[in-house]
Amino acid sequence: MKGVVIANNRKAIAEGTFDVDRALAMGWRDLDEMQREDFHRRVEVVKREGETGMGERQGPFEGEKQLGDEDVEMGDDVEEGGSHSGFDGPAVNQG
Repeated sequence: MKGVVIANNRKAIAEGTFDVDRALAMGWRDLDEMQREDFHRRVEVVKREGETGMGERQGPFEGEKQLGDEDVEMGDDVEEGGSHSGFDGPAVNQG
């Protein structure tokens, strides 16, 4: 859930106008007892799967990946001279 909050508020976080921990605390407070119990149940399932090494790394909610699971593509299209193709800016640390 934290990953979703961060993804939905990246700009405000970067500007320093959004407090992730406060938003999560307020969201937790607003859940009813049944929703909290459901959350705890799902977390226990994820913990058990992690202990046995089974299951995919999923967040406690259907379809939610855990933070840090994003596929990151690193550019390896470096041209001769060290500049990346498609980049028109000045070279940095080319000393």
